Amino acid sequence: MNLSFREKSLWASLIAILVVFSPYFAINFSHLLTGDPEISDTFVAIGTFVAAVLFLVVIMVVLHILIALSTRYEDEDERDRFIELTATRNAHWVLSVGVWVTLAAPGASAIGWLPPMSTLLFAHLIFAAFVLAEVVGIVSQLIQYRRGA
Repeated sequence: MNLSFREKSLWASLIAILVVFSPYFAINFSHLLTGDPEISDTFVAIGTFVAAVLFLVVIMVVLHILIALSTRYEDEDERDRFIELTATRNAHWVLSVGVWVTLAAPGASAIGWLPPMSTLLFAHLIFAAFVLAEVVGIVSQLIQYRRGA
């Protein structure tokens, strides 16, 4: 399969995000939902977040350097802009729904539908909505490039 520079870049971004944030959210949500005091500490949570973001940046820089060395860059055209706009629309819907669902969760806790939610869990849910929206945007672009949109 002959991939363009943009497709390789999108694959690198998707892989890096999944490698870094899948374990990040799995570990943090399991600790936050069980009420583990070690990870429920705000300073520990900020430290793990900063470490995850720095790790993501390092992985992305290394992968994109390798891609740039091995692939010729092509100029952007109308098709690329259309694909980016469509993917941004899809990501926007996912982010909007994720934020609204997270904002509704404390209300559901107040009437007894959900257990009480800590501020740290609330922040992680909002951040998870951002990460999920980014993944949806990348996957949308990859699908459109493969379809030849």
